[in-house]
Amino acid sequence: MHRPPGRRRPGEEVIRFSFDAAALRASPLLVVHGWNPPGYYGVHSIGAYPSWAADIEAEQTETLRKVLRPWRERYPAVEVVEQAAIGQPAHHLLEAAADADLVVIGRRTPSSKASPFRIGHIAHAVLHHCPAPVAVVPHD
Repeated sequence: MHRPPGRRRPGEEVIRFSFDAAALRASPLLVVHGWNPPGYYGVHSIGAYPSWAADIEAEQTETLRKVLRPWRERYPAVEVVEQAAIGQPAHHLLEAAADADLVVIGRRTPSSKASPFRIGHIAHAVLHHCPAPVAVVPHD
């Protein structure tokens, strides 16, 4: 992927903020990647969890490890655990937040000036239901 010089990768600000916060607090960092696949994948059927779902979660966790590898090298004192999960991302974030000192979530910077303060449904759910403090980090 080609990026103009000086441009960051999407979401890099969120990762940097998370590692900085964990390092400052001398706390472990749990990175949660959740996604809700379309209904035709069969994940939403009552009692159904397709056999391939565990394979996809393992694959996504490995991808997450690769993305975070350079950050682990920059922050060797931060213990990092990756978790990829199929289902409602807000649900997984709130579940992980039960014992958290801080929850960091990203918010895409709007492309138009029409609604600069609008947040997405995941950030909205986490802000309203999280038992821990929440940091919302804007990113491209």
